[in-house]
Amino acid sequence: MILKIKTGVVKAKAKKEEAASNLMNHFDTCHFNACHFDTFISITEKIKCFLLVFKYWKSEIIIEIIFGIQILSFIKGFFATF
Repeated sequence: MILKIKTGVVKAKAKKEEAASNLMNHFDTCHFNACHFDTFISITEKIKCFLLVFKYWKSEIIIEIIFGIQILSFIKGFFATF
């Protein structure tokens, strides 16, 4: 019984880490697409990416990423596309 619980906790932790990794990869792609206005993607895609930042703003993962990047350059690059 204890072994089952521990195995479940380990699996849940691994899933959480995988989801965090996927989210970080997706965010990195979105940051690049929204920040670098020379990339050829649609404005709706840029808006979706921009909103993703704020949707997960309170998430620890995104906060770490946001402090890792320059948020002002992100916003500047986003609005430079219009």
